[in-house]
Amino acid sequence: DNVGKEPITRFTTNLESEELFYTDSNGRELLERRRDYRPTWTANLTEPVSGNYYPVTSKILIRDQNKGLELAVLNDRSQGGSSMKDGQVEIMVHRRLLSDDAKGVGEALNETAYGEGLIARGRHFVFAGEIAGSDNVSLAAQERLLASEDTSGSLDLYQWRILWANKECRQETGIGKVELEDVNPHLRGGRVENHLGKKTSVHPIETRTSISPSSAFVGLTSSLPENVQVLTLERWTDNSLLLRLEHILENDEDRVLSQDVSINIQDLLFSLKVNSLRETTLDGNQWLSDTDRLTWTSTDTRQRSEVSRDIQDFSITLSPMQIRTFVVGY
Repeated sequence: DNVGKEPITRFTTNLESEELFYTDSNGRELLERRRDYRPTWTANLTEPVSGNYYPVTSKILIRDQNKGLELAVLNDRSQGGSSMKDGQVEIMVHRRLLSDDAKGVGEALNETAYGEGLIARGRHFVFAGEIAGSDNVSLAAQERLLASEDTSGSLDLYQWRILWANKECRQETGIGKVELEDVNPHLRGGRVENHLGKKTSVHPIETRTSISPSSAFVGLTSSLPENVQVLTLERWTDNSLLLRLEHILENDEDRVLSQDVSINIQDLLFSLKVNSLRETTLDGNQWLSDTDRLTWTSTDTRQRSEVSRDIQDFSITLSPMQIRTFVVGY
């Protein structure tokens, strides 16, 4: 029809989000967004849709603080998202525009392959429930844990999945086994089914997919804590490995899992006798002890929180959102 299209997925609830929504910063901390607002100047948005869209690398969510409820949407690729009305979350899944916007590029956003418009694919995972969560795990922690498992390929997730974490709207068959039989009365719209038409019964923390022993490499002697993820484990030299570990939760996201966590590297690695452990900068290019960071003069009075950098008997500590890189000798 010669008209450009910007298809979106929109989730509508009766949550009172008070113009606030949250998007992640490159898959890590959440940033608060307020509709039609900028923190350092008075906003006068002549294009309210584009002016309220923000990058969504891994998650966008809204909260109703009065009801203690949250709706979060996790995506498996970078997209744009917003909350154009209270109680709504929307994500743009594709764009194909046939006219230039006269902003200087001189080219329409009309990408094609073999003469046809490109096809966009992706998955969204919807969390809805009490902010406090259930089974002593906050909803934010459950979202982080599912995202980390899906990224690592340990979950065989369907095209669409919704996880109701509110205790009032689920039946349990054992700890954390969620049956999608009832719908939270605060979140209208009914049950979401996957593309195969099957109801999904899964809990983000407990679900595991078995891997054939012939195709699996077990490099760890014991399981890592739930709030720690291995980002890198690769050969560095003939007798050393590069190991990068991440604490996947933010401060105050969970009463238990948002605490500092200690790991003994010597006990962690499988079939290796670890004899040295030395920390590097995040990128692994320089020993951390040799780093001389620039000190900037600033009028900002906020202080950065101190994080642990000690290594004691091959034991290291990770603070919330901290990533540490090590060369492990054996």
